[in-house]
Amino acid sequence: MSGVVAAARGMLGVRFRLHGRGMDGVDCVGLAAAALGLGAVPTGYGLRGGRPDRVAALLDERLRRVPVTTNRRRRGAW
Repeated sequence: MSGVVAAARGMLGVRFRLHGRGMDGVDCVGLAAAALGLGAVPTGYGLRGGRPDRVAALLDERLRRVPVTTNRRRRGAW
């Protein structure tokens, strides 16, 4: 198991908290940041709606995009 997966699994059971970045509460961006060992990550976005282009731009500043292929064999449900 990779370190990223192990770090993410280590947060199983942590409650959801918008803009959460730790064991007291975490959202999807916080979970990704913790698993990847990132420091500062975007905040100030809404739970729904808002400006997805702004969030994408902020994530692009910190993360590298990886090409996605559609011919991968699926292993279980997503």
